[in-house]
Amino acid sequence: MLRNTSRIAVLGLAALALNATSAMATQFSIGGNLGSSVLFDQSDGPNGATDVSAFLGGVSFFDFSFTTSFDIVDGGSFVWTGNNLTADTSDGFGLASGAFSGGGTLSLSGDLTNFGLPVTSGSLLTGTVSAFTLNENSAAENFLDSAGATFTPTGGWLFANGHVVNPYTFSVSIIGATQGGGGVEDFQSDVQFTQSSTWGMIEIPEPSSIVLLAGLGMGLLIRKNR
Repeated sequence: MLRNTSRIAVLGLAALALNATSAMATQFSIGGNLGSSVLFDQSDGPNGATDVSAFLGGVSFFDFSFTTSFDIVDGGSFVWTGNNLTADTSDGFGLASGAFSGGGTLSLSGDLTNFGLPVTSGSLLTGTVSAFTLNENSAAENFLDSAGATFTPTGGWLFANGHVVNPYTFSVSIIGATQGGGGVEDFQSDVQFTQSSTWGMIEIPEPSSIVLLAGLGMGLLIRKNR
């Protein structure tokens, strides 16, 4: 009898988890390509800061509920500024690494379609970028990868219409960078990326849904132990 009760509890957990997810705003993972741009402007702020202004290419929104199929038409704009360098942690032997403070801003703009049909044009998404690190890949010279950043939406059409509202983990992979025409060594001077690079965002689940699932799981364990 206990085994049947446990099975019923598991089915109830799954049903509640589904209902909690369906009640939330549309969930997306978002990603795309970037054209060449300055990445780090050493003259911006006391130690330099992010200063990206690049064109967007191939932006896709993966809709977990499959209710929308948004796309930003190639040629949109990606602007990311204001995360100040707090420490140049490069190793002194040609492997660049840096720590950046929070408070930066990121925006996406352009022409938005849904299932190929025009939706709107202009500011699509704006928000803030938290502290993060930017590290050169030890296995791929002049390739840089970010780690630890969170993007918090604050405005734009996607935010105002309830599509992108929760925080996202944010990452960018620079596929080919240069410093003064040579390889990237550190963050003591400007850094540019010269090839098409990639960026992505993965939505962070709402704390309320995590607490709900954790509480139901604890109840299940207590029931099984009786």
